[in-house]
Amino acid sequence: MNKGPLLLLLACLAAAHPGLADDKNASADAATAPKTENCIQAATYAGELPCADCAGIETLLTLNRDGLAVLTSHYLTDEPNLFIERGTWSMEDKLLAVAFGDDTRYFTPLPDGAIMMVSKDGEAPDALADAYTLKPVTPLDAASFAGQYALKDDNGDAQTLAITAEGNDMARVEVKSRDCEFQGAGRVVNDVIELPFKTGGPDQAAVMIIRPTQNKGELALFTSDYDERYTLNYFCRGGGTLAGEYALKKTVAQ
Repeated sequence: MNKGPLLLLLACLAAAHPGLADDKNASADAATAPKTENCIQAATYAGELPCADCAGIETLLTLNRDGLAVLTSHYLTDEPNLFIERGTWSMEDKLLAVAFGDDTRYFTPLPDGAIMMVSKDGEAPDALADAYTLKPVTPLDAASFAGQYALKDDNGDAQTLAITAEGNDMARVEVKSRDCEFQGAGRVVNDVIELPFKTGGPDQAAVMIIRPTQNKGELALFTSDYDERYTLNYFCRGGGTLAGEYALKKTVAQ
């Protein structure tokens, strides 16, 4: 088991809460933890945050070693929207501050390596604290998506999706059928393939998202913004679309 993230958090907590030094194991772990200016190690955290008008928000937050942060928010509604925000992260006093333009969100590190969303003053939610907690996870890489897929329920049109890994975080994407054709390259970030594309004019642009579904071996292809879903029709004839759920038919050796 890789204890790196937990050791760093213990070191951070020991500095912020001297009482932890009474725990011999905690103080020993903190003493041997790698030193870092920001205290929290670069990592990816995931969880489902509460949503006022939807079933929840599937959330992934990646903290990069260079101080950059990437937040993915997937709103669980009948009209799915998945937004990717990029910003920066730093430690402010005892809190992790993640800034996206004028919007800064604050988290406090927990002893188990997770982080919990709190107010600017470090106050935790009065209730449902677990619902505001993101836990460390191992993110997917490009090889995790690689394979040959077929569109489910495509009425015999045999629409296929081929994904090839190009390095750790780049993926080549190709969709083919009798009426559709698309090729492009996207970047894997927070367990999705993010692929910007254009549909003709310079102002006609959108972002394709490819993400795993709850069914093993299946991927969903759609646009980041639900209102832009018809841009995926541009690459098809006869009213077809690239959008849909695709099932794995053949893995590809990388």
